[in-house]
Amino acid sequence: MAYDAYKTWVKTVDEDADGYEKNWPFTLSDNVTLTDKGVDIRYQHYDIGPYAYGMPALSIPYEKLGGIIKPHFIPK
Repeated sequence: MAYDAYKTWVKTVDEDADGYEKNWPFTLSDNVTLTDKGVDIRYQHYDIGPYAYGMPALSIPYEKLGGIIKPHFIPK
């Protein structure tokens, strides 16, 4: 799911997703935050993109996390 979120994010910053991924390959980050809408995976500068793209956050909505996150951790 994190990789799918990465691919969706790449489409917002570059038209050539395959070329982008060759230069800035996907990696997992340990910096994960539970928000009111889902899980955010946050990255430092240069982790998955150039400095100009800031500190990207990949978002995965709770609707996609059924069976992965225990229900009592999902806000109502």
